[in-house]
Amino acid sequence: MLIINLAKKIDILLSWVSKSLMIVSAIALSLLALLIGADVLSRLLLNKSIVGVAEVVANTLLIIAFLQLSYTVRIGGLLRTELTDTFAPRIVSRTLWLIGYLLGAVLFSLIAYYSWDPMVSAWVRKTFEGHASLRVPTLPSRFAIVVCSAFAVINFISLAIRSVLVIVTGDDRYITQMKEEEVHLG
Repeated sequence: MLIINLAKKIDILLSWVSKSLMIVSAIALSLLALLIGADVLSRLLLNKSIVGVAEVVANTLLIIAFLQLSYTVRIGGLLRTELTDTFAPRIVSRTLWLIGYLLGAVLFSLIAYYSWDPMVSAWVRKTFEGHASLRVPTLPSRFAIVVCSAFAVINFISLAIRSVLVIVTGDDRYITQMKEEEVHLG
């Protein structure tokens, strides 16, 4: 019983973190849209562009994509074919879910692992991108890749554990209920 209560508390924390990251990404996307709009208006009305918009957009889009990752994993929003869910025997499709979640955990573990050194390097060396008039620090995007990939791994592992419960008990509620709650409350 203690393990189940701990798992529920961890799941609530994961849900909160995932939703918070999604909200931050929505705010960042809105601010980015305002910046792009201001740049377009500046080009149109003043015949001048805002310096560094391209660099800011490139780095911010990367950050936004990774901020959304954890929530996307939780709601099952990643690319998946329904062909196996429809036509394969139930045990086969649920086992494929498990394999997919484990592969996702491995993939994003590798992304976090191999992005660690570039993140530390960006922090220590204070690296920047862009030209002389505006230089954008690379640390925020490197940090987002590592941290958000780690949260994705934790969510994939959570889903893998739920998939094992689905396979063992035959009850899909362990996964479908969580996804429905996330979409409904998100």
